[in-house]
Amino acid sequence: MEQKKILVVEDDQFIRELYERQLKLSGFSVEATFSGKVALELIEKNSYNLLMLDLNIPDVSGFQILDHLKEKPKEGLVILVLSNLGEESYINKALEKGASAYIVKSTYTPERVVKEVKSLLS
Repeated sequence: MEQKKILVVEDDQFIRELYERQLKLSGFSVEATFSGKVALELIEKNSYNLLMLDLNIPDVSGFQILDHLKEKPKEGLVILVLSNLGEESYINKALEKGASAYIVKSTYTPERVVKEVKSLLS
């Protein structure tokens, strides 16, 4: 079976490295960045199965990335928003802009996030 590719966009280094490690241990190919600008460049150049996206990131916000992907969709790309912004308005806005799922970081363990990723990609 082909290894699924995931791009993790998270400005918190500890959280970014934690998810990168957990996803790799679960058999995924993972790239990670803290920058929204770099994320857009990577998305243009590469093909990913899943984008794990924080909303509060430098350069280009997660919402701006969602807007970009709504204008220029990448076929087969599943978007999982992983944010501490837990207000319903943020969740609805992200889902309206094309996110497949929204996880509030503080309510999920890394293991549960990986389980959600597997579910989204199956």
